[in-house]
This record gives sequence, structure tokens and C-alpha cells, in this order.
Amino acid sequence: MNIYGKLTSPLLIVSLTLPMLFLPAASAAPVTSYRDATLSETNTIPAIKPLWSVETEQVGQAFPATGSGNNVIYVHKNKLRAVNAATGKTHWSSSFLPSSELIKGNGTLYFIDQKGTLVSLNAKTGKTAWKTNTGMPASNASFTIQLVGGTLYAGGPLAFQAYDPVNGKRLWKQKTESEYGGPTIQGLYNGVLVASMTVSGALTIDQYSAYNPKTGKKLWESGGNNGPVLASRNGYLYVRDQYPMSSPDHALVLNIYEGKGDFLAGPYLNRFFVQKDLQFQSVPLNGKTSESYDIPPNPVSRLDLIENNAYVGISDGKFYMIDIPSGKTLGVVGTGARVYEQTLVIGNAIVVQTEDRLIAVTQPLINKKR
Repeated sequence: MNIYGKLTSPLLIVSLTLPMLFLPAASAAPVTSYRDATLSETNTIPAIKPLWSVETEQVGQAFPATGSGNNVIYVHKNKLRAVNAATGKTHWSSSFLPSSELIKGNGTLYFIDQKGTLVSLNAKTGKTAWKTNTGMPASNASFTIQLVGGTLYAGGPLAFQAYDPVNGKRLWKQKTESEYGGPTIQGLYNGVLVASMTVSGALTIDQYSAYNPKTGKKLWESGGNNGPVLASRNGYLYVRDQYPMSSPDHALVLNIYEGKGDFLAGPYLNRFFVQKDLQFQSVPLNGKTSESYDIPPNPVSRLDLIENNAYVGISDGKFYMIDIPSGKTLGVVGTGARVYEQTLVIGNAIVVQTEDRLIAVTQPLINKKR
């Protein structure tokens, strides 16, 4: 009976009295540690040993390495260098210092140097093919360069120019409204060259402009703040709307991944890639359940989708390689880095670019028996 004279269930009595039997003494130390045994299981992702690694550095702004043939081309100790992707052996070096990305095409390497000169080098030998003065100011300039549809496009603050990649002859030039640097070519669509550039006014936005690629004549200009082109169909461009003020004439809101996580990349192999609750996932276009990949929950610092593989650098210094069709994590490379550039796939070698190193590994293969 309880204090009110009513019968009380024996089970209830036990549940009330047991805790009293295990109360700690007043002098016991407080609990200050915690261990989740479910997170202590053996990590089965195979570690991949590097083939070679080298330091990278450049005075001023650094630009990513690129691949050409069997070589990786990068900047180190004030020189442009080419090394074999499989061995790390140096093939050539040049005294030119890029002040733009390194663009490759037809066995040739193109870039704008720190003097504002557009340079063409033989990618196998490093010898100069031609060079031409762009007339764009070199001091503190942010240059862009791209090879699209057989034409070389170069840009800088308030400037956009087109060149013949064979001989360096300038084909046309245009003024722009971007004081921050040259435009980024989004692509050539139905004979129209589409570029984006950062424009500052009441708001700073990424604005789209379209040009006739042969004459440089400006055809149209979009409003709003738009991301990269996702697709082109029936004369329309599909882009990510990055601000509510985007123009309905040139941008559509793509919202099929709404609520699925933070957008990372896609569409690619019929899916989008997102991060949700620090998990790296893909979202199928057919509306089925999202797929989580076997990597630890950490912020994704870099994602490159190349052929059937996803290359994922996360903020804890680990770089993962995933076979997208099977969903299998093939291996991990310890880099100690938090920032990554474009992953390079050269033959059987994968070159991981961190903020201060290139790390080359052999491409792991999917185990088809599993």
C-alpha cells in the first residue's frame, strides 16, 4: 500500500526504488566524458599511398595546375614546370609566370602572364609559340582566359577580347561593366557566346551577357544574380537563380532538390549532389530516396565529377574517391588540407591539388565481385 492507503503495482515500486539503490555518493566526480561505441568501428575505406607529391607556390595569386598529355603543369619557385603524372619527373620549366588560369588545347598551353601578355607555349617542350600584348593593365589585375569553339577569349577589368589561338591575332575587343576582372565564358549556345561577370551597382551581382562570337557585338544582357548554366534546351538557358530579382526572360528557378540539402553540383548521371546534415548525398532526378555515401560527416570543401567518379575533398584533410554508379567509396587520401582545386585525371594517375601541394595517386578500381 502507498501513503494514500491504495495498492501499488510491484513493478511501479521497483521502478521507484531501484534508482535509490544506485545513487552515487555526494563526493563522486561528475561525468565529464562520453564515448559512442557505434562510431568506433573499424574504417574499411582503403587508404591510398601517394605515387609522388610536390610543393606548389607562386608570388601573388596562385592558379591551379592543369594536365596536358602525360604531364602536370604547375607553378613552383617562380617558374612554370611540367612533370610526368605517373612519376613526378620534371620534363621542362619556363620563366613565364601566369597571372591567369592555364588553358590547354591542341598540344598548346595558353595563359596571360604578370605583364598582361597573352602567351602560347608548346605543352610538350615548354617553348614559346607566340606572345602578344593584350593592352590590359597588369597591376593587381584579375585575368580570365578560355578556349571555346576554336577561339581564345581573354578578359580583365572592364575588358573582353577574342584571339586566334594559332597566331595570337586579336579578332575583336569589347568593354565590359566588370571592374573586378574578366568575364567567365559559360558556353556557346545556338551560335551565341554567353559569358558571366561580376558587376557592382546598388548590388553586386553575377550578370550574364551574350555576344556574337565572330564580331564581338553584344546581343543581350540579363538582370538578376545567376549561377552557372545547368542546361540549354530549345533556345532557353537553365541556370540557378541566386537572388529573387533574377530576370524571367533569361533564368528559371530549378527547385527539384528543394529541402534535400545544400546544393553542390549537377545534374550529373541523372542526379544532383548535395550535403545534408554534413552527409554527402545524391538526389535522383526520378524522385527516389537520396543516397548517402560512405564518407565521414564533414563539410565538403571540393567536389569534382569526372566520368563515373566523384572526387570529394572534405575539411578534415581527407580526400575520397567514389564510384557513382555503385555508390562504393573506393579509397581515401590523407592530405592534411582544407582547400582543394580541380582534380586532374591523367591516364591512371589522379592528381589531388591542395592549397600548397600536388599529390598523385593511382586511380583505384571498383571491385566488380562485390
